[in-house]
Amino acid sequence: MWFRCRIALSALLVLPLAPLLANAKDPATSASESQRALRALPSSAIISLKDYGAICDGSSDDSAAFSAALTTGMSNSMGRILVLPQGTCALSSKISVILTNKLTIVGAGRGASILKWTNPDGGLALTYTNQYLAPSIEGMTFLTTRAGGGTALTIALRPALTTANDVGPIIRDIDIRGLNPSADYWTDGIKLIDVWYPTLSHFTIKGKNEVTLPFSMQSGVQYIRSQGVFLSAFTMQHMQDAVLQGGTTLGEGLNASAFELVGVKNGFNLSSWTSGALAIQGIQNGHINAYARAIIASYIVQAHLSGLLIYKAHLSKSAFIGIELLIGNTNNRLIGNHIEDNPAATGGFTGIAVGTNAAYNTVIGNTCDYVVTASSDCVAIGANARSNIIIANVGGRSGAAIDTVSVSKDAGPNIIVGNHSASGVAVSSNSVATQTIFNNSPLPDQILTINSTTPSVKSSQHEAWRTANTSSTTITNLTDGTLGQRVTLLLDANTGFSHSRSFVLRSDTDIAVGAGSGHTITFIRYSDKWVEQSRSF
Repeated sequence: MWFRCRIALSALLVLPLAPLLANAKDPATSASESQRALRALPSSAIISLKDYGAICDGSSDDSAAFSAALTTGMSNSMGRILVLPQGTCALSSKISVILTNKLTIVGAGRGASILKWTNPDGGLALTYTNQYLAPSIEGMTFLTTRAGGGTALTIALRPALTTANDVGPIIRDIDIRGLNPSADYWTDGIKLIDVWYPTLSHFTIKGKNEVTLPFSMQSGVQYIRSQGVFLSAFTMQHMQDAVLQGGTTLGEGLNASAFELVGVKNGFNLSSWTSGALAIQGIQNGHINAYARAIIASYIVQAHLSGLLIYKAHLSKSAFIGIELLIGNTNNRLIGNHIEDNPAATGGFTGIAVGTNAAYNTVIGNTCDYVVTASSDCVAIGANARSNIIIANVGGRSGAAIDTVSVSKDAGPNIIVGNHSASGVAVSSNSVATQTIFNNSPLPDQILTINSTTPSVKSSQHEAWRTANTSSTTITNLTDGTLGQRVTLLLDANTGFSHSRSFVLRSDTDIAVGAGSGHTITFIRYSDKWVEQSRSF
């Protein structure tokens, strides 16, 4: 009997329980397998908060009843389900419990079962001591009546482990907010400490009603030294960092999908790492309306960032970057994201910044739209960024000049192919490394250095150049060429050429200034020389 009931309880703890508990005693309800399993549990497996004296009328202090119910919940080694009633349970102190057995706390749903803290440092703090007995929290609202009411829900594993195999805490159907959103707010929403494989779904977190930075609420979900965090079907509003990563992580990090973050400074702040590598599974299929950054990350690897709709908030005054890979980010994939500027906002705009030392990242099929900030970049490649593949990105509708891809002078070699915007691809004229750039549009008008006898053809985006000399100039060589590079020059009336061993002209004969005016001449670079291939005159 004990074995049968324990299996039934374990099966229930991975199912949504709020509707089951509401209907479990209703004979008119068609019995599902999970409902029959719930009714099969011994009465000792389920406890009610009201059985411990909770009034839950919104004004009576239910702190002692809540603590007593949690203490009783720990007395059964098989685990228990604590049921919260409909109504508002007023609490005057932080509720902190060390869990030695499995505990599930389930209410009647968001907005139906309400926990309202009235003290400055409120919230529920659960510490579990067995990796296989992580708590589950479902179906309730966390309210605070304070400005900066502490952390609404904290879950920690002690002792911290360097490896674990548990499924982790389950948090779902949760609402976290201030009672009066114009004045009341939690400092932080959910905080996970040393937790392995937590699953958070169908939750909402809201800060104070504010429209200017800095926001009063600090974070929505903060995970510290936590592994394999799964977030889905959630919304967050009005806070500094919607998702904030802190401390080291032993392996895989974050997986987030199907969400909306509105009016936040930063959507996902994964920038606390200073070395090493933080693997994250991905962030996908969500909407982020941010003031400063939708995603900001350092030292992340193997991430998949895709299907994101990113807007710069209309009241932002920040230099906005949609996705910023700050430093040391490698082997990440940024695919199919849409990033928009806002005509009502001020400050700069960059769609995607591939930052310092970023390498082997793939940036494909992203769009930057409605860009109104002058001198903007859809994709910006930073210092020492190398071996990144930038393909088929588009700078769409725009009220200002936007470079689809810009490359800084200190960037390493990258592959930039098939991108498009009104301004095309911009490569710093004194870029250190040669970029592989082709089939981007529109193609820029490339002009050789005016009146130079040894003009540079470094980092050309295509083979066509023209001269625009203002005085008689005889070109004796082309500099900064690469092996196999082909260059075709459209000549003006002030340009001529001088033959030499390293600059080979047809018939070993010089071309007089003005002789090729209006015509073209083509050279190819061999190991130690430029050799004329053809001319149209």
